[in-house]
Amino acid sequence: MISSFSKLLKDEYGDKLTGEANEYLGFMTESSIRLQAMVEDLLEYARLGHNTTKLEPIDLAAILDDVRENLALPLKENRARLTSGELPGVLANPVQVMRLLQNLVANSLRYQRKGVAPVIDVQAEQDGDLWRISVRDNGMGIAAEYEKKVFEPFKRLHTWQHSKGTGMGLAICKTIVENHGGRIWLTSKVGEGTTFYFTLPKLKMERA
Repeated sequence: MISSFSKLLKDEYGDKLTGEANEYLGFMTESSIRLQAMVEDLLEYARLGHNTTKLEPIDLAAILDDVRENLALPLKENRARLTSGELPGVLANPVQVMRLLQNLVANSLRYQRKGVAPVIDVQAEQDGDLWRISVRDNGMGIAAEYEKKVFEPFKRLHTWQHSKGTGMGLAICKTIVENHGGRIWLTSKVGEGTTFYFTLPKLKMERA
C-alpha cells in the first residue's frame, strides 16, 4: 500500500512538489519496495526451515533450462553466457532446486565485474553417494573472511544502491541444500570470480 500510494502521489502531484519533496517521495517508494522484497524472502526462508522436503527423481539439465528461460532477460541484458557440462539426474525437490540454481546464477549476474561480460558455468562430479554441483563465474569474487558469512541471513557485501538484494538469497540456498541432506560452500578470488559448490543425493539406481 505504501508503494502504491506513493506512486499515485508522485504521478498525480509530482509536478506540484519541490525537487526535495520528490526526492523524499523517491526514498519512500524505494524503501517500500525493499521492505516488500525482504518480507517475501523472510517468508520463504521460514517456510523452507519448517518444510519436510519431498524428494523425487529430477533432471538437472531440464531444471537448468528452466532457469535459463526464467532469467532470459537479465542474461541478455548483461550479455552473459550460461554454459554447462553433462548434468545428471538427482533425487531432489524440483521447485527448491530450481530456486537454488536460479539464486546462484542471479547472484553471479548481480556481482559481475564492471565492463566484463558474465560467464557462468555449471558442472557436476560424482562424490560417493552424492553429486557435487559447481556454479562458477568470472565476477567480482569474495574475500576469504566473508566466505562463510555470506550464507547467513541479511549478510550483504554491497549496498542496496549497488545491488537490489535483500541478503537472503544465499541463506535460502543453504537451507535448500540442507533440506536435501547436503552442504554448500564456495571458493573465490577477488577480481577473478567465485565457484559455489553444493551436494545433492544420487538416484537410488546409481547407488547400487
